[in-house]
Amino acid sequence: MNRFASSGLLLAAVTIVLGALGPAPALAAPTPTAVPPATTAPAASASATPTASTKLAPLKAAVATPTPTPTPAATATPTPQTTGEQAMAAKAASDAAVLGAPTGPLECGLTGGGGCRQQYQLATLLWSPDTGAYWTRGAIRDRWNRNAAQDGFLGYPTSDEFCGLAGNGCGQHFTGGDVYWSPATDAHFLTGEILAKWNSTGAQKEFLAYPTSDQFCGLAGNGCGQHFQGGEIYSSPASGTHFVRGAIRGRWTDNNWENGFLGYPTSDEFCGLAGGGCGQHYQGGEIYWSPTTDAHFVRGAIRGTWTGNGSEAGFLGYPISDEFCGLAGGGCGQHYQGGEIYWTPGLDAHFVRGAIRGVWTGNNWENGFLGYPTSDEFCGLAQGGCGQHYQGGEIYWSPATDAHFVRGAIREVWTGRGWENGPLGYPTSDEHCSSSSSCASRGCQMVCVREGALV
Repeated sequence: MNRFASSGLLLAAVTIVLGALGPAPALAAPTPTAVPPATTAPAASASATPTASTKLAPLKAAVATPTPTPTPAATATPTPQTTGEQAMAAKAASDAAVLGAPTGPLECGLTGGGGCRQQYQLATLLWSPDTGAYWTRGAIRDRWNRNAAQDGFLGYPTSDEFCGLAGNGCGQHFTGGDVYWSPATDAHFLTGEILAKWNSTGAQKEFLAYPTSDQFCGLAGNGCGQHFQGGEIYSSPASGTHFVRGAIRGRWTDNNWENGFLGYPTSDEFCGLAGGGCGQHYQGGEIYWSPTTDAHFVRGAIRGTWTGNGSEAGFLGYPISDEFCGLAGGGCGQHYQGGEIYWTPGLDAHFVRGAIRGVWTGNNWENGFLGYPTSDEFCGLAQGGCGQHYQGGEIYWSPATDAHFVRGAIREVWTGRGWENGPLGYPTSDEHCSSSSSCASRGCQMVCVREGALV
């Protein structure tokens, strides 16, 4: 065997081995003749190779996988607690002298806001995401604790305790209200509309001063109230929120507070009235006070007549009594500085005053034959005179004649001759009767009998 034959055998053996192993791309590329097989078979192999390359795409996915993973979210889970712990630690360090040493563990994840709390020797330190870290202590803390601490309506503190207030008092703000303390009053909370009204009056610095009770509710008409050193504040959905104090408050309480006919106040007390007086409006009337008259209520038709004549600034002035009822015919009356007002069903309310009033009262008021007034006094008559109508007659006055009543048949003759404008003029006496049942009016020089016949 020559070397060429040996070479041929070697090449054949290599070809067989390579055939058994499958076509290799490196050898398939130089094949010059088998174009179709090279295109078909290697095409699959050549396609398979890039396919394997394409399968590397998951490497990109593996790289992309961390991208959506919320690394900050993973650290955000403990953020509230971490923030609370940090805030509590910082506050404890800055206010160590106020707090003293810790006496209990740090508690986080509390109800009522997910806050933190820790007890110290001298105070309680609290934190919530909405309020930050603040401490509370002493009587204010005790009042807060009695109202369910941070789980109650007061919630978390929004300030530390602050002192140096009027009367050596202290206060503290909470999410649901305030708590104030003074040596004379102990600690009491204020909330909502009552707190707002108190603040608007100057809080503890002004006339109401410190609260002497907590707010109390469940009153008539879903109302609430609170006592203060210098008065009270009452609130209801129908009346709003208003303070009461002093003599006006005294008159209101004498008439059964909000449960009485006056109901709730609908205004604050207002002062600067005539004669240095003050007043206040209520659902069922008003109360007025002056230094010379004390406090008295006015209401209904009598109040209407009073206000129609200028209230305290008019000739009637301030009331000097409360309204009194149970009079003849179911009537009521009220005394004023400048006169009186009387009312009875069906007649409305009318004032009486001066000399005309004197004649009326001299004839037994509403119980006498004149009965109730049916008009107010009217003036501007002849010679500067005035008159007033009553159920049982009339009373006339002039500067020259004083006041006298006229009634019945004598009145009919007088009115038939032109009243005070006629030849008879004003009466100069009251009607007077004799034992024989005859009557005479000296001013008219007439005699009448009870049956009304004129002589």
